[in-house]
Parts: sequence; C-alpha cells; structure tokens
Amino acid sequence: MVQRVLLTLSSFRHSDREVGLALDLCRERGAELLVLFVVDVNLARYFAGTGVMAGTSLREQMEKGLLDDQKRQAEETLEKVRQAAEARGIACRALLKVGRFAVETRAVVAAEGPQVMVVTRARRPEWMRRLFG
Repeated sequence: MVQRVLLTLSSFRHSDREVGLALDLCRERGAELLVLFVVDVNLARYFAGTGVMAGTSLREQMEKGLLDDQKRQAEETLEKVRQAAEARGIACRALLKVGRFAVETRAVVAAEGPQVMVVTRARRPEWMRRLFG
C-alpha cells in the first residue's frame, strides 16, 4: 500500500511552512504527495456581495473573473510544489478544485484515503477580516 500525504491549500490557506512540512513528511515516510488546491468560491462571493457591483450580470462577470484569476494562481502554486517535490525525489500528484474548502477536502480524503493531512488555518487579509469578520 502506497503511503500518501495530503497537502491542502486554498485561496485562504497557504504557507511555505506547510509545504515544507508536507515534503519532509513524504521524505521521512517514503510517501507520495497529493496536493489539493481549492479555489474558494467564497473569495469571489465576498467581493460580489459587497454591493460594489450593482446588477446581476456585472456581479457574475466579476465573480467569474476573480475565480479565473484564482485558478491561474492556483495552477502556478501547484506547479511550484510539484517542482519542489520532484527536486527531492518525491512522487507528487496535484488536484485543483473549485468550491468550498471543507467540502472539497472531505471528498478528496474519502476518495484518496491519505495517512496524513497537512493543513493550516485560514488566513485572510486584514481588510477582509474587518469587512466580513
């Protein structure tokens, strides 16, 4: 049975420390790294729900644009992690999902059965914490 370490990243959850921890765990255990990046739909909804954009079509365009931008950034992040794993001789698979972090993470855990999961708490910019709590 292949050991698997799941590294979970998202629009709100990412740190170089957690990436390093996941890579170290894989090396110690001889495990495969499975990297999940969830483009969090809440990010676009925060902006669209602020009332800054009036009208449904403008709000939808804004939400789609934000999600597309987040997907591009997620792909770049996943590629960097894949390269770091490859440099250490660690097998790595990357998954990109769009949705809610907890829902997407539970689905991947159920499907993949990782032995270890590395996750950090959500970090939001100060302005977002002030606006949305």
